[in-house]
Amino acid sequence: MNITKERWNDGLHLIWTIASKDIVDSLRNKLVISLILGMGFMLLMPKLMGLMLVPPEIPVLVYDHGESRLTAELENSDQYQVQRARSLVEVEQVIGSMGFGLGVEFGLAVPDDFDQVLEAGGQPELDGYVAWANRMKASQLKTGFEEQFEEMVGQPVRINVEGNIVYPSSDAGLWLLMVTITPVIVILMMGIQLVPALLFEEKQTKTMEALLVSPASISQVVVGKALAGLFYVMVAASVVFTINWAGVVHWEMVLLFVLGIGVFSVGVGLVLGSFFERQQDVAGLTMLLLVVFIGTLFVNMLGLDIPAVVQAMLPWVPSVALAEIIRFIFLETVPWEEVLANLGSVLAISTLLYAVVVWNVRRSDR
Repeated sequence: MNITKERWNDGLHLIWTIASKDIVDSLRNKLVISLILGMGFMLLMPKLMGLMLVPPEIPVLVYDHGESRLTAELENSDQYQVQRARSLVEVEQVIGSMGFGLGVEFGLAVPDDFDQVLEAGGQPELDGYVAWANRMKASQLKTGFEEQFEEMVGQPVRINVEGNIVYPSSDAGLWLLMVTITPVIVILMMGIQLVPALLFEEKQTKTMEALLVSPASISQVVVGKALAGLFYVMVAASVVFTINWAGVVHWEMVLLFVLGIGVFSVGVGLVLGSFFERQQDVAGLTMLLLVVFIGTLFVNMLGLDIPAVVQAMLPWVPSVALAEIIRFIFLETVPWEEVLANLGSVLAISTLLYAVVVWNVRRSDR
């Protein structure tokens, strides 16, 4: 029993030694820095564009079936940019699809008897709608609009936001498309481009041969390399979800997504690094893989008209399955059977990739 435990401890120590060495060595690699900087730029671009394109007027979405005095005042004001909604359903759909300060932040439903209550000297009550991603600003938005409406109509106006925090719908459009596709792309790039670089560096410095004749087994070498890659995938995922944290509804889904994309992207990187000798040899194949993964993402998300055979194959493409998982991170409800099926397909393909890596390294060691 003690011998078995000692072997386990020795094995874990060897794996950690390999992984920690690669993690530290990668910090000196310019590729890691460039990938992280490029990833941060890609993720921050929508926010920067949103800040640059902020209109001088305050955008507000209004549903006013009774054509109240308040809406007329808003439309005549230089402070506001009023957008009309045809129903409460439209208000919820539009507001729910707006996140991270992009687009209309506040929706308003004016009751039919607004003017009558105002004329009777009462305090009208309106329903205000705020996106889940902007929930922390709900109280601030409510107070600001109440004060400005009081100045407009000359009487206190109450806005109710309780229970009116709106989640994105599954067809939320461009916003959901961006927060779904971008994380998949940047994290896949991190794993697929970084992990081969780790292996190429080992081959160039001849330390791979030293590892293979050391007490470490083939499997321990592969696991050590995989852990180093997973570390940087976790760094990438941390940056992604730190920037997009406000829109996250289900953090447990984040863990499943990071597990799936980490294991898969590192697996692809290990295959590329084990079958080729130099970065130049694999550059073209890496770009081709990224084009395929990204292309299938857009084909699936945009619902393009494609042959039935290709349509049936799309869910089995790991990037598509991962995008389906991350999509539910930002929605109110999660269809767990669908999520687990997508995660299972990604992990199954990843297992095959790791088996190929172990076979190839073992074959090269003969």
